[in-house]
Amino acid sequence: MQAGGVVDPDILFKDYRYLSSVGLKEHFTDLATALKERYSLDKNSLVVEMGSNDGVFLAPMQKLDVTVQGFEPSDNVSAIARGRGCHIIHDYFSQATAASHFERNTVDLFVATNCFAHVDGLNDIVAGIEYLLKPGGHALIEVHDVKNIVAETQYDFVYLEHSFYYSLTSLNHLFQRHGLHVVDFEDIAVHGGSLRVHVARTKAPVSPAVSLRMKAEKEDKGVATWDAYEAFADAALTHRRSLQEKLKEYRGQGLRVVGYGASGRANVLCNFCNITPDLVEYVVDESPERAGRFIPGMRIPIRTKAEFDADRPPDVVLLLAWNYSKMIMEKLQGKGFRYLVPFPEPFEVTNITDLERIQSL
Repeated sequence: MQAGGVVDPDILFKDYRYLSSVGLKEHFTDLATALKERYSLDKNSLVVEMGSNDGVFLAPMQKLDVTVQGFEPSDNVSAIARGRGCHIIHDYFSQATAASHFERNTVDLFVATNCFAHVDGLNDIVAGIEYLLKPGGHALIEVHDVKNIVAETQYDFVYLEHSFYYSLTSLNHLFQRHGLHVVDFEDIAVHGGSLRVHVARTKAPVSPAVSLRMKAEKEDKGVATWDAYEAFADAALTHRRSLQEKLKEYRGQGLRVVGYGASGRANVLCNFCNITPDLVEYVVDESPERAGRFIPGMRIPIRTKAEFDADRPPDVVLLLAWNYSKMIMEKLQGKGFRYLVPFPEPFEVTNITDLERIQSL
């Protein structure tokens, strides 16, 4: 699945407002530890990361005494990473940039988390990975799982920063074109449901789970048929109506609603659902790169967490960063808020126990 157009990457990424350390620090610290153990990395190993952002993965890997180098095209975020002592190549990753900085077959592990959605030249990227990896080298790729987008009507993940959406089958086809092989995968909860895919230069051994998942994807009407995507479009329209009605109900009751999380997903949700400042007064975001700006199109102000804490408490918090619902609610415990979680269907909770109960259904 792919978007209908491609935006100049310099427009999207040179001045970039997403900081991975806000919300994902624990995820990447755990990932660094797991990869060091799985691939027996040590001080003589070389790890290269594509789209290294603010160094959220590089920093813990360096603390584990592993040599790691990041490619990061953004001006502002790469400067933050360098300020943290991370080794950054300030450029896009490609076969050409890989060859200009590294000798062939010298990298033990290549890492790209939530990057493959963002790039147009996929074959060039994978050719660069193939160029770098040692004969026994591996790549670790994390991508949002397209079946979750379809099954849970996650239309808020579809925006022009994301050109492509993947299944395990599509990734396997992509890597096989370049003599690389998917040998294992994990389902992980990050970003509302993602695939963590392990790729090797050698085909064996391959986890039996790989062929089972690809067989299921081929047979699963939620991924493999055109009708499923037409149903997805209808479900998005139904969801929009439900969320609009709930927010208008709050307004009719005179309740103050504040959003939490000014992510790309929040931009899509607010614009598609026509969420205006009379429905959501402002949006809180913990990234200093977003404070003082606005939700594009809807002109909803973005404020800091400190401003939110100092403000008169709202009645309802709309969890725009709904994939971090539990984390946000943990930070706001004891405040007595009502929380509106927009996906997979809008529902209201007042505590984490109810959130977990509903999400488990």
